[in-house]
Amino acid sequence: MAYYIDKYTWQTYNSAMTSLLGTAKNGGNKNIMNRDEILEKSREENQNHDEMERHALAKAGQKACAVGGLVCAAIIIIESVFSEHVNFSTWTVYLSMTGTMLLTKYFLLKKKHELIFGIFQIILAVVFLALYIIRLRG
Repeated sequence: MAYYIDKYTWQTYNSAMTSLLGTAKNGGNKNIMNRDEILEKSREENQNHDEMERHALAKAGQKACAVGGLVCAAIIIIESVFSEHVNFSTWTVYLSMTGTMLLTKYFLLKKKHELIFGIFQIILAVVFLALYIIRLRG
């Protein structure tokens, strides 16, 4: 199936698309942005991080939090079986990590549920820290 684009549509499309990357060559009066300039602007915007690296770091952080939660749960279960009390410090560390992660996501993405759950987890972390200190004091 062939598409027909008249010269006016193509000129509008061409000038709009090239203006996003730099000045378009229009009648020999303006310069086209070369490959090196485009790469330099991209490096400045991304601060020398490529998209794949950012995605990998985000996935690694998510998996690290999940594994951290499982390890915390295992420590709490083992400790409650053998010593018959719960270690609040483990939950304090885990909840402060995940709460900070959620609040950071809120500031970047502006999603309300990230803010609500982030604040809730930080509050729980403070409560568990207080309980831990009370237990230490006797």
